[in-house]
Amino acid sequence: MFQLEFHPEVLNEISRLNKIIKAKVLNVLDKLEMRGYELRYPDTKPI
Repeated sequence: MFQLEFHPEVLNEISRLNKIIKAKVLNVLDKLEMRGYELRYPDTKPI
């Protein structure tokens, strides 16, 4: 498992997203935290 670090403004931006987009972002971030640099397409495709 990897540890993700965020700039404080990123956390504020995520908190302001609508709940559908926020869920998608958090899902991808969870996958990134679990797989790190092994994360591949389509998860690396922009949301």
